[in-house]
Amino acid sequence: MTRWAAVRRAAASGGERLASLGMIVPRTAAAALLAAVTLSGNGLLGSGRSAPNGHPALVLAALAACEALVVGWAVMERVRDARPGFPTWLLPSLLLLLSVISGAVSMLPIAGPMVGFTLMAAVAAGADLETGPACAVAASGVLAIAASSLAFGFTTGAAVGWPLGVLVAVLVGRSRRDVRIQRAQAAALVAQAERTRSEEQRAATLDERARIAREIHDLLAHSLGALGIQLEAALALLAEDGDVDRGVQLVGQARRLAASGLAETRQAIEALRADSPPLDESLAALVRDFCDVYHPNATLRVDGLHRPVSAEVTVALSRVTDEALTNAAKHAPGAPVDVQLVYDPDRITVTVTDTPSRGVPSDRGSAPASNGAAGGYGLIGMRERLMLIGGTLTAGPDGDGWTVRAQVPR
Repeated sequence: MTRWAAVRRAAASGGERLASLGMIVPRTAAAALLAAVTLSGNGLLGSGRSAPNGHPALVLAALAACEALVVGWAVMERVRDARPGFPTWLLPSLLLLLSVISGAVSMLPIAGPMVGFTLMAAVAAGADLETGPACAVAASGVLAIAASSLAFGFTTGAAVGWPLGVLVAVLVGRSRRDVRIQRAQAAALVAQAERTRSEEQRAATLDERARIAREIHDLLAHSLGALGIQLEAALALLAEDGDVDRGVQLVGQARRLAASGLAETRQAIEALRADSPPLDESLAALVRDFCDVYHPNATLRVDGLHRPVSAEVTVALSRVTDEALTNAAKHAPGAPVDVQLVYDPDRITVTVTDTPSRGVPSDRGSAPASNGAAGGYGLIGMRERLMLIGGTLTAGPDGDGWTVRAQVPR
């Protein structure tokens, strides 16, 4: 089965059934009107025909059969809606009988209106059946009209006009069917687009959850691990050596680690919120916290035209900045730190530079410049994090100091 055949089948089982159900009332009313006109004996469409014999009994029998078929048609469609496994051959058979019976007596002078049943069957065949069955119903109606013309006498106009009318009726029904199929296709495309959008949103949500889980995991592994080591060392000094001064110093370091870990965790959680702070505000908060804990001279400069930044970029650059500040406090305690945020047209750059004064110790030595490997395990993790969003990280000596630079494309 081809793709469009499957769509037509779906339309026939859904939208077309509803459309057919909506046609039951007007179809039944039309059948009643045809019966009334035929029984009146007026023969509105029979003028000009030669009619040697009216055959009223035959007309009444054909009319009763057509009315019964129309009623059965309505009942069948109601049952078909309730039973999806309803036989598919029943509707073509019903329409074929209706077309043949009405067409067979349509050339009688008093039965001219009954050709309307043939046209009704042709329209329904074009609208509800596949091409083959629809052509069979139309051809049967045309043959029945031709046979009636030969049997009961005819005029040239009636013999040619009604068969053409049947063909036009089939085309009208086909047009209705095409419109319904197009609507069904449009509805299917809209539903597919909704499903695709829903799946994309679900995938984005899962990615965001994975990113936040990674953030929390990194923070806990780093902060709590270091905190545990500091506390164990302090406990050993206090319990075994009685070195209170050194123990107090280690406890102070543990307190600073705990404060730093809480701040970093708070920043990661804020990425889940719609009102997460802008990048410059996030960096400013980091610099303030850094000054409160380590008491160095740290400043933040923002250059370039400010623009909105995604939460993912904000968190990544904030984590890099926080790691660089922590490394500065660890390796060059007391050194002034400069944090610079630059909004370029094609990228965003964050640079963290510490410049120890002469005589201020620094344990970095003369390490070579690095793309992240020389800055410790934390900077390696930050470099990997930036790579996920297309960014880069470099770290290395800068004169007497040390510079960490993170760049993210726009």
